[in-house]
Amino acid sequence: RGYLPEGHVDKAGNLLQRPIAWYGHVGLGPIEVAAYPEGVVGKATLAEAEKAREGVEALLDYMVRLHDDIRAAFPPGKLPPMEEMTQRSREEIEAVIKGPLAEGGRSIYTLGYPT
Repeated sequence: RGYLPEGHVDKAGNLLQRPIAWYGHVGLGPIEVAAYPEGVVGKATLAEAEKAREGVEALLDYMVRLHDDIRAAFPPGKLPPMEEMTQRSREEIEAVIKGPLAEGGRSIYTLGYPT
């Protein structure tokens, strides 16, 4: 539900080609936890755990694959090439990698965004 009449904000997938994308509005509708306090989008009486099984299994399978691919590409102790990840100096990044409690180290929060 939204605060403006229909016709301004598109629905999921931007299927209706409306001027404002569904993900691009702020303040034109309530946050989800307020709009759907039951935790269900749609009709809660039609909800069944079995309906989610296939999607949840696919999500978990993907998460395992992603985890395994990251671990294969970057096993413990190996990082991506620093010069391809940032334009900051090697010394600055190495200080952050050391951590805030190490001598000469820094907290990651000392780096501003964007890198």
